[in-house]
Amino acid sequence: MPPRKRRNLIKCKLKGSPERWVKRCLEFFRGVGEYNPTVESTEPQEDDLYEVLTILSLNHLQYDTDVRSSDFLDPGFDVGVELFCRFWRDQTNRQKRDTDWWKPFRNSLLLGLLAERWDELDGICQWVQADLDPGYIGETKADYIFVKVILSVAAGLRESKMRALASMEKKIIDSRMPGPVALFEAWDAARNNDQAGFEKGMTTALKQFSAQRGERFVVLEWIALHESIVNLAARRLGLKHPELPPELDAYLMTPETIENN
Repeated sequence: MPPRKRRNLIKCKLKGSPERWVKRCLEFFRGVGEYNPTVESTEPQEDDLYEVLTILSLNHLQYDTDVRSSDFLDPGFDVGVELFCRFWRDQTNRQKRDTDWWKPFRNSLLLGLLAERWDELDGICQWVQADLDPGYIGETKADYIFVKVILSVAAGLRESKMRALASMEKKIIDSRMPGPVALFEAWDAARNNDQAGFEKGMTTALKQFSAQRGERFVVLEWIALHESIVNLAARRLGLKHPELPPELDAYLMTPETIENN
């Protein structure tokens, strides 16, 4: 028997057909050089990051999209580079706090890891600090603790040190939130070259992600975005992809899984 599709392993049920999602992404994506220079809003760039990740996610889930991820990965990451390394580059800390930065940062980070463009990824990671407030991003405390986990990852992917990192990481542990704490333990094991500890933390974190209740309305909600970031960052440090049950592994996006078309 052929292996089961990732979408079937995780029992994915999209709101709308894959064709409709692809059509929307292709209609809305603009790319660097196509934005109106007289408009100060960065909403078009933020939307582009979302559209590109949606295309990659559909391919990762092994839907027949007739769209190659490689045609959008680099142009998508180019948008993140322009946003953080050019448009927002010279912002003060106060200006950063007034910026809706979290989702564009998370999405740019994942795209950069998938594209393996390390120098530009370093530049994006330089933009954030441990005490940077994401503003309102969700209803649960876990949403805000996950931000701290990803900021810890960003600190490990850049050359310069991140101030107040240790105190921020202590807040992750002290939160006692199962998903974020397990994911941080996976990341901490990875940066200490502990493959077994990394796999243990990833397994627990993915079980927590899989067990989330409620409907998943958009394609990206079927991808373990935070866990994918930690996995790819660990790979950057030299660790191996964790050995996981297929139904958990199917949530992790990698350069290999997005190119099934």
